[in-house]
Amino acid sequence: MAKITVTNTQGLNQIRSGNGVVLQSTPTVSAAVALIAQSTASLPGVYTIAGAGVSDVQMPLAADSLGGVFVFRSTSAQAHFLTGSGETAGTKVFVKGDQIAADVKNGSKLTLQGVVGASVMLISDGVNFMVLPGSGSVAISGT
Repeated sequence: MAKITVTNTQGLNQIRSGNGVVLQSTPTVSAAVALIAQSTASLPGVYTIAGAGVSDVQMPLAADSLGGVFVFRSTSAQAHFLTGSGETAGTKVFVKGDQIAADVKNGSKLTLQGVVGASVMLISDGVNFMVLPGSGSVAISGT
């Protein structure tokens, strides 16, 4: 196995001897993208949602963001919502619960609790957006 080293000056380097991954610089995290009113979350990342009214955020196709992690945090006291409206009509793209315990809730719309700081984390499995823990509650609806 090769050793991979990442540096600020040379980028990604593969060395034949050794193994593992070494980061020789501190990774940086880009700032959150602010969304207002009707918006689209086109790439995985961190998003804040604000507005005097309820904001509708359209998710990309789950197939286009396999493995992508999306984090949404409300910065206003509105019940903002996410939709999978880019998917084929009737696709229940949001999945929450434990499939082993048959405690699954899925739908095409995910609504954040209407309080400042409500958040949700989603990861795409290429077919659905799996709902991970967040702050506050979320409601899933739609067909």
